[in-house]
Amino acid sequence: MKTSELKRILSEDLVENFDENNDVIYGMYWTVTKREERLIVFGVVPMNVLNALGEYVNTPINDREEEKKYCFKFYDGIDNTISDRFLKLDESDKVFYFSDSYRNVGYIKGLFTEKEIENFPSEIKGAIECGFLLKEKVDE
Repeated sequence: MKTSELKRILSEDLVENFDENNDVIYGMYWTVTKREERLIVFGVVPMNVLNALGEYVNTPINDREEEKKYCFKFYDGIDNTISDRFLKLDESDKVFYFSDSYRNVGYIKGLFTEKEIENFPSEIKGAIECGFLLKEKVDE
């Protein structure tokens, strides 16, 4: 289970505080804490929270985090007048173009993982290497 999925489930159950670094989750009238290799539960914890925590604990640490995603901005020098400045991919036609947003919408992709970037056509890779397309990490 990905950390983002666990956070989504916890937010649905009105968790007041979730801090994976401190190993404590505070809910309404309940607490779950991690001591050594055990989860310690205080209060009545919703069953779906317990199931999610069990699945999360059994997920290898390397598999918990989402892959980093990147967008590519068209470098237009000092003058920022170009409105269509983000690289997009129409996955149905396999065509790259520029748009005013990097957001993924349906089959239109504007965020790319490292593996997807490795499979870019040579023209796009060349534009990246030459500095015409600037790679930026996106936190979502």
